[in-house]
Amino acid sequence: MNIFQKLNKEELIDMFDILENTFKEFNIDYYVIGALARDIIITGKYDISIPRSTRDVDIAVLIPYYKVFDNLKKCLVEKGFKEHITKGYRLFYNQSIILDLFPFGDIENKDNVVKIYGREIHNLSVFGFNELKGHTEIIEYSANKSFKVTSLPAICVLKLIAWNDRPSDRLKDIDDIVFIISKYFDIYYEDICNYNYDLLNNIFDPDTVSARSLGRDIAGIIISSLKVKDAILNILKENTNDVHSSKLAVIMCSFNNKYVEDNFNILAELLKGIKERLNYL
Repeated sequence: MNIFQKLNKEELIDMFDILENTFKEFNIDYYVIGALARDIIITGKYDISIPRSTRDVDIAVLIPYYKVFDNLKKCLVEKGFKEHITKGYRLFYNQSIILDLFPFGDIENKDNVVKIYGREIHNLSVFGFNELKGHTEIIEYSANKSFKVTSLPAICVLKLIAWNDRPSDRLKDIDDIVFIISKYFDIYYEDICNYNYDLLNNIFDPDTVSARSLGRDIAGIIISSLKVKDAILNILKENTNDVHSSKLAVIMCSFNNKYVEDNFNILAELLKGIKERLNYL
């Protein structure tokens, strides 16, 4: 059974065949991000069911300049995709599948924003996309066909950044982070036993072990970029300074039914794990 069969999304196989061939034609590097990346890793690879699945497909594409992005979209339209009327980064496949292409690289400005021109101009923040492109897993989705998918720690980094950029609009990002933390120990049990065994010596608490382990893995990603590292540290420091002012801890309560104090401690452990690994590195 292939990845998309596990996800009950076999309709994506044909779409990814077209995308893979088209990206090769344009010599474009890409990786899957967002909720589909979460689904592919957690359910497709580790057979853990997810309460909230997605039909949307988000892909980060490494683009040198605007003309390449425009030509890429035109080529995809010729192969059966349809353009969104106003959103120049969005395409539809078979009418029901939403494909969002997020161009990053030399196409972005100094603020890590890409302007997408069409009937409307959209400013897309792609902060962190370039830095995280090396933190992916290669997933085979059918015989001899594969693509790159954001790793779970990298997904958490991007989702923290996205939520912090638009807190009221990105609550689902926190839902995903909460779920990833809740399953992190189960998914990476062997790695935790091999590399984070010190966390198992004390009174065992799965939330603590998961958060600290995830934090250490996140540190290995953000260490290469001062901007991303500072952004993540600032978000977590702001939300672990005082339990009574932690907006993130409060939001987490909506998704894991824990007390604010419990979520505050989870965030503190996440930050502690990041600092431990950064100091070690």
